[in-house]
Amino acid sequence: MLAQKNRIHGRRTFVVTLKKGRVVRGQYFNINYSDNNAGRLKAAVVVSKKISKSAVVRNRLRRRLYEILRKNFLTKLGNKNLIIIVFNPDIVNLKSAELENLISNLISKIKDNDFSS
Repeated sequence: MLAQKNRIHGRRTFVVTLKKGRVVRGQYFNINYSDNNAGRLKAAVVVSKKISKSAVVRNRLRRRLYEILRKNFLTKLGNKNLIIIVFNPDIVNLKSAELENLISNLISKIKDNDFSS
């Protein structure tokens, strides 16, 4: 699980990141991102009831995504706010390695966008 200090808290950060940040779109989820002044990565995962009516399934997916971020991208992204918005219910059936690969591809697009700007 991602540490408390690395999670986004508060509505204002969500709204600012969603409205003024950039978006990288994937097959199963989008990643909204923006720079922050916190000095570290801050992330949130949004899994709606459209994905599954069961809270157990939604929370399991949320924990899997947080763990992938913690293990692989916590130090590599620097000062960013990331909001992962899951929109495809088929993501529940993906294996962890596939999920990690999908996130890795989108994160590399974020890095490419930052260096090209």
